[in-house]
Amino acid sequence: MRVGALNVGFTGLKHSLRTAAELLDISRCDVLFLSDMRTSRRKIGRVRQLLEGAVQDEWQLLTDVRRQPCRPMGIGVLLHTSLAPRTQQIPIPRPPGIPNDEWEEAVGGRLFHLQIASPLTKATWWVVGIYQHVAKKDNALKRTRLLQCLAEITERAQRGQYYLLIIGDANAAPEGGRWHCHPRSPLHASDAETLAWAKKLGLRETPQLRRTPTWKACMCPSSAVLDRAWHHPATLQLKSIQVLWAESRMVVDHALVYVDLPLAQAGISYASACRGGEGDCRPSRVRADLTKLGTAPNGTRW
Repeated sequence: MRVGALNVGFTGLKHSLRTAAELLDISRCDVLFLSDMRTSRRKIGRVRQLLEGAVQDEWQLLTDVRRQPCRPMGIGVLLHTSLAPRTQQIPIPRPPGIPNDEWEEAVGGRLFHLQIASPLTKATWWVVGIYQHVAKKDNALKRTRLLQCLAEITERAQRGQYYLLIIGDANAAPEGGRWHCHPRSPLHASDAETLAWAKKLGLRETPQLRRTPTWKACMCPSSAVLDRAWHHPATLQLKSIQVLWAESRMVVDHALVYVDLPLAQAGISYASACRGGEGDCRPSRVRADLTKLGTAPNGTRW
């Protein structure tokens, strides 16, 4: 099973529909989280119709859109139809001691939790898409609250003996994962906080084989590895996280990232196994000219 994530907040989901559909067709993710959709509840229905049409109804879009003071905040997931019967959305837990208003502002529209049952392997996966707050001083408490919610999910997964994957825009980079960033930038403190959070929970990050930025600024040379994935238990053999950039970067400033879950624990990737053939232009392996063969007299066919 292949799980990916793409931040579409640069121009919003409405203006990046074609790019998202193209990247999905190339990556063939069974599950693709779309963060920072910038689409209101009033307009999400029409956008859903357009996006599902662009992917020929092979995937269905589930969304969680919240009304925030400045702009709508939402996260969605494109789910392959083969997974729909064995997938359910799990409510995001609110850790004790956090006021509801504060929790809603910190977490609403930024986490999407799926439970996927694998009948062949008899395993249950918890897959969580994330969109962390931008690392700045005003968002420090909100970032902490979101990490607390993820910690609560991780602890519940450990108690229930579920496999867990957290993937998406963490707005924090690993060591050596920032380019053209001042050594004294406060961003490094946010990076260290996320690193300590994952280490405390026993989460293992899925590494890149070759360090590649997943976000690039449009007005300056800064770039960073912000889109990341963690999994539990740490003994799972997740080889690497793949990075896929769109040909045109006019509508997205993040790359699509995806990981392949182990076949023994998650089963086959149905999306890649049943690739549509409408755009398949590969030459036929039959060397005979079938047109001439069909019109030739019976005695000369051979």
